[in-house]
Amino acid sequence: MNSLIKGLIVDDELSGRENLKILIESYCTEIKVVGTASSAVEAKKMIEYLTPDVVFLDVNMPVLDGFDLLESVDSSKFMVVFVTAHDEYAIKAIKAKAIDYLLKPINIKELQQAVKRLINHYYNNGSVIPPDHKEKVILPVSHGFKVVNADEIIRLEAEDCYTHIFTVNEKKITVSKTLKEFEDKISGNVFFRVHKSHLINLGHIKDYSKLDGGCITMSDGAKIHVSRRKGADFTEKYKEFIMKR
Repeated sequence: MNSLIKGLIVDDELSGRENLKILIESYCTEIKVVGTASSAVEAKKMIEYLTPDVVFLDVNMPVLDGFDLLESVDSSKFMVVFVTAHDEYAIKAIKAKAIDYLLKPINIKELQQAVKRLINHYYNNGSVIPPDHKEKVILPVSHGFKVVNADEIIRLEAEDCYTHIFTVNEKKITVSKTLKEFEDKISGNVFFRVHKSHLINLGHIKDYSKLDGGCITMSDGAKIHVSRRKGADFTEKYKEFIMKR
């Protein structure tokens, strides 16, 4: 069974379609973009044969706008998120029973919040999304960005304004982001900051010794010291992690 929500992007501007598609694929992995449409007429046809779960819909489009599209199809069969540069349509969007209303340029956090609302609506209306999709982590690199599965990350280590990411398949990836930025984004159910310089994946712990204040051996052989003030929190967090496995 496909665990992803199928999404269709409708926008008359190519840059708008491509930008939203990149943001969704990079930061909202619960959504699978199954198509993009440049007009309401094209979108109507795509809705019929792609049967999307959600339509990310621009308001201002030539000939037929976003509201005209909704009037021409059975909009009860999919959810709607309006994406527009104009805020004066917010009330009309609410009346059209849109799940959310995003203003351009799109804010990543607001997009992610909109996706959370989509998922909640999906669940509350009897549709089940199996939670088997893997959490993704976006790593900025010199040529663009790299996407890795969170469970493939063994540990993260801080060095000034940089962070070294140690993964299962690569020795080390260094990015110009602070450890705090990763701590705020990565799931707190799996990762724990045991030291000001170390954020570890609890699933990659091989051994833990309380000697010398506390030392963790990771799956890559690295020895990570636990700060004294984090010791009790770490053992409690790890117990919770093991109980949920």
